[in-house]
Amino acid sequence: MREGLLSAVWSGVCRDEEGAITVDWVVLTAAVVSLGMVAGALIWSNSGSVARNVGDFLDTQSVKVAF
Repeated sequence: MREGLLSAVWSGVCRDEEGAITVDWVVLTAAVVSLGMVAGALIWSNSGSVARNVGDFLDTQSVKVAF
């Protein structure tokens, strides 16, 4: 008797589509946020060396006082 009740409840849960679109949007949003975090981490890790290179280049330049 208990297996029959559990089977009936489980089959009802599997067929119920209420809230499925919410789950889709949550998964899609999580994927977009994750990709953004990965892209941000890649840019952040490389920006230090670029900033140092720009600083080194600017240190070698001189400012002309007259036209």
